[in-house]
Amino acid sequence: MDVKVLVFGTFDLFWFDELVLKTEKEIDKFIKKTDQFKFIVVKEEDILKGEQRILLDAATRTYMARGVIIIREKLTWGVASKMGRYPIIEVLKNKIDRNAKKINIEMECLLIPRYESQNLIGYIPGAVADSFIVFTAHYDHLGRMGKETYFAGANDNASGTAMILDLARHYTNSADTPKYSIAIMAFAAEETGLRGSKYYTENPMFSLKKIKFLVNLDLMGNGTEGVTVVNGTEFKNEFETLVEINSRDSLLKEVKIRGKAQNSDHHFFTEKGVPCFFIYTRGGSKAYHDVYDTADNLALSEYNYVFRLLTEFVSTIH
Repeated sequence: MDVKVLVFGTFDLFWFDELVLKTEKEIDKFIKKTDQFKFIVVKEEDILKGEQRILLDAATRTYMARGVIIIREKLTWGVASKMGRYPIIEVLKNKIDRNAKKINIEMECLLIPRYESQNLIGYIPGAVADSFIVFTAHYDHLGRMGKETYFAGANDNASGTAMILDLARHYTNSADTPKYSIAIMAFAAEETGLRGSKYYTENPMFSLKKIKFLVNLDLMGNGTEGVTVVNGTEFKNEFETLVEINSRDSLLKEVKIRGKAQNSDHHFFTEKGVPCFFIYTRGGSKAYHDVYDTADNLALSEYNYVFRLLTEFVSTIH
């Protein structure tokens, strides 16, 4: 069943950094004096790393607030897979007056717990048909917030989706049959916790043991500072091959090594023992999970060099 939550009305504002200085008696008096039509305002710098939930729970339980406003230097958004106990509103630092006493709120939230989506998969048969090189990318992003705000997701991850489509075109149109079959996988629901790729690793269309190597591609739109290779420390020989190709062909500024990380669709393949990299570009636009991640903010200046690095790398896999 879909769940809709409406928050609207005029609420009193109280700043958390002032409330924490009050004595226990003053807090009791504050709670008795004010009703639940209030929001607690918390500054981003007051939230210790890893303790946001503890602080926000304290704001609502201790001070009986209806919700919390977090003041941030930069706004980013993420998709949630469950409904919270209270609303959290994030506001830019320069958009709220410290002296403001009230706020008008009109907010509608909708949770669709059984939302359905699809993974999209195709392949080009190789000379050794039952062994695969796999390229993956997630094609989902954040969508809309209300009727006016749209998160385009040009870099994250239309760019990665474009790259796997270009790779599919390349191997389809090649005069030479690839040594191994080339599988192209576009995953859904990466932004809600890697759900599409997790589902695939639990329900594969062919044995995961038949994958010679998998390359997951995300954030392919820049690259002026080079690329980072997640799992580079896990597969050092393959990483060194990337470095050698890059140096030989003078492609990118740097091929940087990184260890394991649970930050994209390669993760569940790694956990299943599939040799794989997650490669993303660095440099250029800093837009990420915000309304500025649009096509006109992507230089794509290194896109073809990344493409060459990938195809040359695949040709070395035996």
